[in-house]
Amino acid sequence: MAGTIMAALKRLFPLEAFPCCNFSNYVHRFSMPNGESNLFYSFDLGPAHFVAFSTEFYFYVKYGWSQIVNQFQWLNEDLKKANLNRKNVPWIITMGHRPMYCSNWDSDDCTKYESIIRGGLPYIHAYALEPLFYKYGVDLCFWAHEHSYERMYPLYNRTVYNSSNDPYLNPQAPVHIITGSAGCQENTDAFVPSPPPWSAFRSSEYGYSRMTIHNASHLYLEQISDDRNGQPIDKMWLRKQSQGSYLRFDQKSRDLGHHVPYDIEPPAWYKGRCVQCSQL
Repeated sequence: MAGTIMAALKRLFPLEAFPCCNFSNYVHRFSMPNGESNLFYSFDLGPAHFVAFSTEFYFYVKYGWSQIVNQFQWLNEDLKKANLNRKNVPWIITMGHRPMYCSNWDSDDCTKYESIIRGGLPYIHAYALEPLFYKYGVDLCFWAHEHSYERMYPLYNRTVYNSSNDPYLNPQAPVHIITGSAGCQENTDAFVPSPPPWSAFRSSEYGYSRMTIHNASHLYLEQISDDRNGQPIDKMWLRKQSQGSYLRFDQKSRDLGHHVPYDIEPPAWYKGRCVQCSQL
């Protein structure tokens, strides 16, 4: 299972990861709200609208293409309604398994310039998720798959918005968090030696993320390390005076971003070696 979120009354909200038998095990064991076949769904909790979706549809097309289309259409409608409901539920937070971006030492989709999750199906770029999240102003994107923790600067279309003193104050793009180090027999994942410009903090220690939404304008996130007996190793305040589509920012403001025009992968001389890093 990719990850879970514990909400009111200790209810479990799971996400599917690697499928088996056309996702049937997951579909028949869970009953999720406001979705289809339990594989994508949404719910409101306090001041936040949570949206869970399947990234695996894009990689297991042997089970059909319609699941990609159905989910994309559902996401578009769900995010549109959530964006119009900001007065009542100001935050929009998404949860998916495979990330759009990462700096791990592997060949996963998130290390590629043409990430399928970010940019859509190969060559035709259909059903791309990143433009959808940008259009409807998703505030925070949670991911797993990589057995590590990584906090990104505000980021869209491989363009990093971290030029201000506080990039998490009224950011001009969604903030991505990879939190996949809660525990696995395969150990944690390493990183490439030099972090890309979008990477604000990263750790391969075992641990978990803890989030507190204080009100309509302040959200706090911290990463807890099990390797350090529950000590916080990273924290972030996400502060917004208003939420909504990032399209509202003018071109001059968007031009302040820094574009990253290359794949994230180890240099040629580094292949065959491994970095098990805590913080780089």
